[in-house]
Amino acid sequence: MAIGRRIDKRAVCRNRLRRQTRESLRQQPLRSAAVAIVITARPPVAQLAREEVWADLQLLWQRLAQRLGTGCNPPPQPAVPASAPVQSGERSIDAH
Repeated sequence: MAIGRRIDKRAVCRNRLRRQTRESLRQQPLRSAAVAIVITARPPVAQLAREEVWADLQLLWQRLAQRLGTGCNPPPQPAVPASAPVQSGERSIDAH
């Protein structure tokens, strides 16, 4: 997994994004699918709240499950403090 300095110059921020992405993927039932996943983070992701990043990742996993035709239900959401509502609109993380 690689998150470039363009996202944020601070390593602590990039490492937080890596940890969130790994944990989000670990909780998905898609783990058994034999696919290569490339996730491209855009610079605004560094300013998003933890809940917003998590919501974006969950949306990506659901879209991937639909594309793979796994038809699996998403796992229960972990306890993430809801300090700010997630706004719909342009996502800051894309999957390719």
